[in-house]
Amino acid sequence: MLIHYARIAARNILRAPLTALINVLALALGLVSFVAAYAVVGFWGHGEQHFKNADRIYVITAKMALRDGSIATGVVPNTNELYERYLRTDFPEFAAVARANLWSREASISADDRGARVAALAVDPEFLDIFDLPFVAGNPATALKQPNGILLSEAEAMRLFGTTAALGKTVTLGGTLIDTTVTGVIGPIPEPSQLGSSPTASLHFDLIAPYRLYERLRDMVNRPASAAAASDDGASDASADGASGETPPTEGKQAKGQAAQPPQQPENWLGGYCCTTYVLLPKGSKLTAVELNAKLKDFSGRHVPAEQLKLASLDVGAVPVSSLMVTQLNAQLFAGAHVRLSVTTLLFALGMLVLIVACVNYANLATARAARRAREIGLRKVIGASRAQVMGQYFFEAGLLTAASLAIALATVELTAPLLARAVGIDMRLALFEGVGFWGFLVALLIGVTLLGGLYPALVLSRVRPIEALRLGRMRIGPKFASTLLVGTQFAAASFLLIVVIVMGVQNAALKRTGLGTTHDPYLVLNNFARVTGVKADVLREQLQRLPQVKGFTEMGMSPWGQGVNLNLFALKPEQTTGFRTSFDNTVGYDFFSTLGIPVIAGRVFDREHNDLPPPNNQSAPKANSGPPPTRHIVIDRPLAAQLGFASPQAAVGKTV
Repeated sequence: MLIHYARIAARNILRAPLTALINVLALALGLVSFVAAYAVVGFWGHGEQHFKNADRIYVITAKMALRDGSIATGVVPNTNELYERYLRTDFPEFAAVARANLWSREASISADDRGARVAALAVDPEFLDIFDLPFVAGNPATALKQPNGILLSEAEAMRLFGTTAALGKTVTLGGTLIDTTVTGVIGPIPEPSQLGSSPTASLHFDLIAPYRLYERLRDMVNRPASAAAASDDGASDASADGASGETPPTEGKQAKGQAAQPPQQPENWLGGYCCTTYVLLPKGSKLTAVELNAKLKDFSGRHVPAEQLKLASLDVGAVPVSSLMVTQLNAQLFAGAHVRLSVTTLLFALGMLVLIVACVNYANLATARAARRAREIGLRKVIGASRAQVMGQYFFEAGLLTAASLAIALATVELTAPLLARAVGIDMRLALFEGVGFWGFLVALLIGVTLLGGLYPALVLSRVRPIEALRLGRMRIGPKFASTLLVGTQFAAASFLLIVVIVMGVQNAALKRTGLGTTHDPYLVLNNFARVTGVKADVLREQLQRLPQVKGFTEMGMSPWGQGVNLNLFALKPEQTTGFRTSFDNTVGYDFFSTLGIPVIAGRVFDREHNDLPPPNNQSAPKANSGPPPTRHIVIDRPLAAQLGFASPQAAVGKTV
């Protein structure tokens, strides 16, 4: 029977090769979309699976939304430094808790009289208990427990020293601030991983430092220059050589000459989200993700001050480390969405939509072609073919064409996978031809597309009356509204996809035009932190302005298009405790607005005549008991002026907030 079906299918394909080719290519296009979606989701699902503890590692998440509706983060796998401390006390059953903070992608270091910029990661020592990093040198059990010990990637060791035998060598952090010793060298991290080297890796590192060493470096960088000078003139830095990295508290009475300490401020749970916090469940733990999230449900209620909970809601949860990549993407794409969406659902939905269009196209062409085969159908029924046998013939032909299309689709995905891997770091080949699950997916896809594309032609052709088919030779197949519905569905889905592409193209063009400006002159961003580089801003300005190509110069606290976000709360009166307005905050230098071409609609911008800008913290230190800080001048935008209740931008000029 199958041989007979195959002969009839081959004869019909040879009779209309162009129609068969269109069917195969259309189905292949739809299958490419769906198989590619499966492969991308499969790549994300492989994340961190090469670590032996992967099934016991969870990432702590936070979901914060301000009560005024201005900001909603969605579920993000980021926390501040407070979470780690309280997770240890609240959940002693955890085998390990550790933070990871990529404090800079361009941290300044020096070694053997050579300077370099590196991606620097700070982690708690327990990080090496959670992740079994591929050490090529050093002891994982002790590498991060030494006060000044650091780890280098194998590639960075080669770049700095020309060899991977870097144990015991000295690397200076922060330009010339802290000398450290290499206690380990890490080999390449298998992909996909947040710690890998691909564009999808959120924590790619060249250097790993213990978290307390990073805190010492941060304190040294941020403290005022006068305080640093006092320390250099004889005052000892208690944390410089201590294992703990903290200054021991003074017991008993206040030391003579010691300034009175200001009252302790409440812990800020709404800011400082810098870290990825991991927890490791004990071996043999039966705790599921749902149960862990239930345990974390009241975490914020136990620790976040009530005043902060009045400003924002904060939900704490956890996701398996294998879901980290998807969680990060969901936070970036759907943070403000009012319905729960996932990038995996979106990918499969778009792939399914393209596949449905291809299947409807096949059904239309197959039905139109079948109308010319009415005499063949009638003759087969006259000699005894049953309705099931006629349907079987057309399902068999649909299956052959689908199998050919699926082979083309798999070859296409395999050939284009390296291009996608180089472009965005997603290697679809990891999920192809691997395991029983993939082959089960292919079988289910083959059966599903065969039924979806061949069902309507098979049903209507099996109902053809033999006498009419033999008398007319060809006839209209099925009700008229059915073909109209198929064509309408096909064009509606195709139109939707086309509109999506057009809208995305227009949005990108608008971003280039408005977000990046209309000028053809390029803006260059120079990363210069004076305490580290030793180059002051005025010196850099003077040297750059000597170049005839330089048309403007200004400074920013956070570089444009960066990942850092600094939020501030604004109110009209100092005693106001409710009704705050939240706004993004940045510090800028003189000539900022003219250099970037930002128009001013009311008032004035910062200028040297009014000495608007306060001295940076590395040039002067606040004096003890010197009274309240002086009033600062700020520039706000039109939306913030309206939120603060000013009738117009001009009405806000000169007012105090």
